[in-house]
Amino acid sequence: AGSSWAADQGQPEAALTPAAKAVVQLGSLDFREREAASNQLWELGAEAVEVLVDAATSSDPEVARRARILLDRIRSGIGPDTPPAVVELVQKYGAGTPGQKLKVLERLRGLGAFTQIIRLHHFENDEAVRSRSSDLVNAVVLPAVNSLLYGDDVDAAMALLLVAPESSEKYRRLAALLRAEGKLAEKIDELRGGSEPGEKRYLLACHQAAGDIESALSLARELGRDRTVAAMSVLRGDPVPYLDWLLGIPNLTPKVRLHTELCYERWHGREGEARNLLRPMMREAREDGDDEGLVVHSLFLNGYFDEGVKMLSSDFERRQALEVYY
Repeated sequence: AGSSWAADQGQPEAALTPAAKAVVQLGSLDFREREAASNQLWELGAEAVEVLVDAATSSDPEVARRARILLDRIRSGIGPDTPPAVVELVQKYGAGTPGQKLKVLERLRGLGAFTQIIRLHHFENDEAVRSRSSDLVNAVVLPAVNSLLYGDDVDAAMALLLVAPESSEKYRRLAALLRAEGKLAEKIDELRGGSEPGEKRYLLACHQAAGDIESALSLARELGRDRTVAAMSVLRGDPVPYLDWLLGIPNLTPKVRLHTELCYERWHGREGEARNLLRPMMREAREDGDDEGLVVHSLFLNGYFDEGVKMLSSDFERRQALEVYY
């Protein structure tokens, strides 16, 4: 009983994955087996989506019906304890136009339904909706994950991160959780040899979390991650690649550029060239007092204490005193 879906796939049941085997049981003649299979697939979550998509068009009506219900639940993060207002909005999302979907996501945000927002975005097929909602979704990832971590549900936090939008922060957060759980080495072994861009970015974050600078540098170069290569080089005690990268940024502010050039000259022992940069850097700071404090810090960090104290004792100090007074 319930084997018609397996026959549709042209595979013997023994060769099926756990999710596929559970789908087979959705068509069982035994109601309890059907319910147990539904619960198992619900617990598998995103891992079961691919097989459920196929099952939703099964020639077995019971399998197809249950698969569609499970797909809706998994994609939206709906659970037994989900508030009715959230369930209603999720249902509206599924039947909505692109504009209506964006409005639903905003309302879900107002209800704090961050998990549903992330999952709906992950399984959204309309690229225009995904693109227009990406900022909203990225804004709720951290509070959603933190909420699960506060509840000591690390597994759920990691599962949610896995379906969050692609970003370096996503993989760094996953790597940090793996390190805290003592599972970092295991994940590195699992990801080695992966060819997908996401797998390589995940592996890079894991190497960084493990403190394996050489492996991280090698992979960052392979991925063309110039900023990461530059930052990792600093950890090796060589700031030149980072300074070169920073100086290559076209819209760098004059003060930051001067500070970077100052560090560059000092690192290479060219004290005369470095001192020639002090006056224009201090002049730039005085023309825009908001950043004067940053220049003072730069002077101190580079060892120019007399110049830093001179700036502190001039207009900068008096202006700060006036701001505190008023």
